Amino acid sequence: MKNNRTNFSTQTKELIGKLSGYHCSFPECSQYTIGMTESDEKKKVSSIGVACHIYPATSNPKVARYDSKIPKDFLKSENNGIWMCQNHAKLIDDDDSSYTADLLFFWKKISEIKIQNSQRNTKNSKEIDFPLVSSIITPSNLLNIKIAEFTNTLFLAEIWGKDESFAIKELLIELSKNAFDHGKASDVTIHCNKHAIIFKYKGSKFNPLRELLEHKKKNGGAKMVEKFSEVFNNKIILKYDYANEFNELKITSWLNTKIQNIMEQLQPCSINLQNHRQISQEFTTIDSCEEVHILAPLHLSISDIGQISISNKLSKRKKKVYLYVSEASSILKSELLERYSGAVIVEYKNLE
Repeated sequence: MKNNRTNFSTQTKELIGKLSGYHCSFPECSQYTIGMTESDEKKKVSSIGVACHIYPATSNPKVARYDSKIPKDFLKSENNGIWMCQNHAKLIDDDDSSYTADLLFFWKKISEIKIQNSQRNTKNSKEIDFPLVSSIITPSNLLNIKIAEFTNTLFLAEIWGKDESFAIKELLIELSKNAFDHGKASDVTIHCNKHAIIFKYKGSKFNPLRELLEHKKKNGGAKMVEKFSEVFNNKIILKYDYANEFNELKITSWLNTKIQNIMEQLQPCSINLQNHRQISQEFTTIDSCEEVHILAPLHLSISDIGQISISNKLSKRKKKVYLYVSEASSILKSELLERYSGAVIVEYKNLE
């Protein structure tokens, strides 16, 4: 009988295991899958790890994540493999609607970067695109758990930092409870694009960044938004929008995200001056923007600062201004703060 499976070779299986450090790639598992056993006074190696196909090895269209367009050479290559413990190897094939190819490729990349960083004793400094995943949250006793599962799926601790990861989880929980208790929402959706987590629900306009911060009695959500803004003001960016009866809050980080992609997430409330040497030109912004984010030209000097007249113009219109600079000395940042009182200076790192 003809075998239609496109299996990994022994060498490819070994490579998939080695690249993951023989750790399970499933979030919050990371079980070490290889170890020693002793039998008849002889040391042997025992493995409970599996080199799993992301796109399946079989041509059966009923199998998890089947895609007829994927070439056979790719199917049997290391690029199509993810290392799992035996339990999670079965789980990702039993529930392919939850464990999509996009999500598994993301987990594979995170797992391999974690091992590389561990070997080099360094932290992640690469931009990593989020998988396009979403979760619909409804009022229930499982609300906190469902949101924690969603943030764990994204490996936020590895990408944006452990404290940031926990704080974002807690912020999403408080925002969801506020949407249900005060916004009368029937459900909220938390999903991702490549560079941001997006919190969204249908209801009357309610900007938590303003309404909750101005709340006289700060409990729960109001206190969380206030503390989050204080602690992560120069690390995590929150952007609110309201359109077509939907409240939307975007959460992104400038720590491991290319600055151009951050500016894209902040549109239409962002202004990129890096392509303008004549930066005194007049700019306009949508009136609905309560905050405006300005990307300053690279290698800014003190003599250039006076040309960024846009910052003061926006401040006069009572808009909060964030000014993004790179490779700036304490002297330059001090001068910026002196010239543009009220602006928030954000120093970012250029990523490859």
